[in-house]
Amino acid sequence: MKKQITWLRKTAALLIALLTFASALTGVSFTASAETPAFASAEEWSVLKLTNDERNKEELTPLTTFSALDAAAKVRADETVTLFSHARPDGTACFTALDGIEHYSAGENIAAGYGSPESVVVGWMNSEGHRKNILTDGFKHLGVGYAYKSGDTYGTYWTQLFIGGCRTTGFSIAGAEKGLFVPVGSKLEDMGLVLAVTCDLHGTTYMPLECAKCSYDSSKSGPSSITVTFDGITADLPATFGFSDVPAGKWFEKPVMYVVGKGYFSGTSASTFSPGMQMSRAMFVTVLSKVAGADLSGYASGPFRDIPAGKYYLKAANWAFANGIVSGTAEGVFSPNASITRQEVCLMIQKYLRYKGVTCRENETSGLFADDAKIAKWARSAVYTMRGIGIISGKPGNLADPKGTATRAEVATMIKKLDEAQAEAFNLTIDKVDIKIDGAKDSLRMLQMSDMHLTLTDASDSAEAVADQSKRGAMFDAEIKDGVSRKTRFEQFLGYYDCAGADLLAMTGDIIDAPSNGNISFLRDQLAGKGREYLFVLGNHDWTGNWIGDYQSDYQRSSNIPKFADIIGEGEDGIAVRAYDGFTVIAVDNSNDQVTSEQYAAVNKLIKDKTPFILLLHVPVDSACSPSLASDTAAKWGRTITMGNSATNPTQLTTKFVELLQSEKSTCKAIICGHIHMDHVDRISESNGTVQYCLGASYEGYGRLFNIHG
Repeated sequence: MKKQITWLRKTAALLIALLTFASALTGVSFTASAETPAFASAEEWSVLKLTNDERNKEELTPLTTFSALDAAAKVRADETVTLFSHARPDGTACFTALDGIEHYSAGENIAAGYGSPESVVVGWMNSEGHRKNILTDGFKHLGVGYAYKSGDTYGTYWTQLFIGGCRTTGFSIAGAEKGLFVPVGSKLEDMGLVLAVTCDLHGTTYMPLECAKCSYDSSKSGPSSITVTFDGITADLPATFGFSDVPAGKWFEKPVMYVVGKGYFSGTSASTFSPGMQMSRAMFVTVLSKVAGADLSGYASGPFRDIPAGKYYLKAANWAFANGIVSGTAEGVFSPNASITRQEVCLMIQKYLRYKGVTCRENETSGLFADDAKIAKWARSAVYTMRGIGIISGKPGNLADPKGTATRAEVATMIKKLDEAQAEAFNLTIDKVDIKIDGAKDSLRMLQMSDMHLTLTDASDSAEAVADQSKRGAMFDAEIKDGVSRKTRFEQFLGYYDCAGADLLAMTGDIIDAPSNGNISFLRDQLAGKGREYLFVLGNHDWTGNWIGDYQSDYQRSSNIPKFADIIGEGEDGIAVRAYDGFTVIAVDNSNDQVTSEQYAAVNKLIKDKTPFILLLHVPVDSACSPSLASDTAAKWGRTITMGNSATNPTQLTTKFVELLQSEKSTCKAIICGHIHMDHVDRISESNGTVQYCLGASYEGYGRLFNIHG
């Protein structure tokens, strides 16, 4: 049976269709043709890809999806299990499931009884009404829902929700913003890549990259690009094609691409990596110095007489000796050309972690290696410690092979695991972001922490302050899933700052929950005179206490902000600046949702001087270009809590400030903020490339490490 419905919305006539007949059900194993975003199932992602295949045949723009639309389609699929109709179980039309999702046209296809994504798309394409929806030029996005009910007549239920009326503003390859490494001779369609498409109404949306038109030459290794055309926009996305001796699917493929992408390793030629080549001691200390981000300028001389002047590894070896990572094979002897053994690698990594401030306990819960007796006494602790934190796992037969030489592929794997282990050692979830600023000579590694909401008190605090902070502390603790206290979490961030070789700690507000004496004293003790560079941006809770008076009152502001004078340093006036060669980092206190004329003038001057800058705020900037930010914050907090939004009553100056940041002339490269307790990354304007990075609450372990460079 086929049913067609015409539904009007904003003068657009919408055609939707219904397919109800059953087909034979068989056991089907679903495999998505591209890496699926977390919100979409493999079945749903496969339907999106197959639908786009049909649109590409007709030279129509492929459809993308996003979390909210996908969720609406899931709701409809579940509803059709009990009521197979375009009417919802509550009697409303199917399109009410799109509540909160802005659209100007919409369509729905539903089906039941099809055992696979392939069969349901074929079924829809063989039905005129469904085919018309799939091939409607005005639709831009597709949400797919899939539901299964065991023992049911039909078993499987499928929904497609189409919407249109929006415009593509840009795109990139998800997870490859700073460039993509592609093995020589490989095909993009085999790599599970996702195209992240920015939409003027719906923010970032997604589809399999292979659905877009792509052209590239993977026959030669080295820096290149992939030309992608989507929705009338063509862009060259940076890519480096990899090595002929690193085949796709090999156990070392991902580690090799990772270490080369990070700049830790380079190839042995333009087209080869030489994964089986033995790693020398000289090679390893060079790699380790790059992992550390070490400044080697002061290490031109050292104790090793067997390292000739001018050798590429000279400074790295001297740095490693000076910091207790290596001691040499004999007094004054480094043996740079000797192949490094697996137990030597373990010992050097253990000493490197100590140098970075990470102390790992030895872990022997898996028992001894079968060749434990062959492990040198001086390396035994290191070998088992490295196994305990996942750097090594042993060879077949439960062998440590301590005196076996380490290959470049093996070391690449260890280094990748080392990077992962450093964050895990501190129980943190660290997102790493690369920001390139053309012409910059300086570089900066900046660690962001936000919304820690410490609730510490001491004997000098009033009974009211203690009661308030105890009550609010219990509320935050209930949200922490791993049991780590917020005080310990703060200390973990400082440890990771040292471990990651960061240059600046950016604290973007609400580090403390209120200006109790205990909170202020803790901050002062942790930050003052510790040798760490930091910028402290005030948040609305930092200076507001519930027991003191009206929330965010002028009285609280004038009474409490002076308490931060020695913590904020040069930022007492609500502005703090760090100038580097080629860019500036500026922190602005917008904790009351507004900016001052002095703050506006400081940012405006950077723009007039054409100075690229990174802006630190507490409250995110509102943007019509990012509607998901407004909808997500409203859903979480009951209203939109972004600066410049009408819900925060912006002054004329604040509105002007937001417009300045969103203007085409703005030189702002990134806005880094917190406040909303959720991860959100999006552009703030169609006319410039400024990306706003909102961070999840750091009391749950969320942080970002920014690598800013030329």
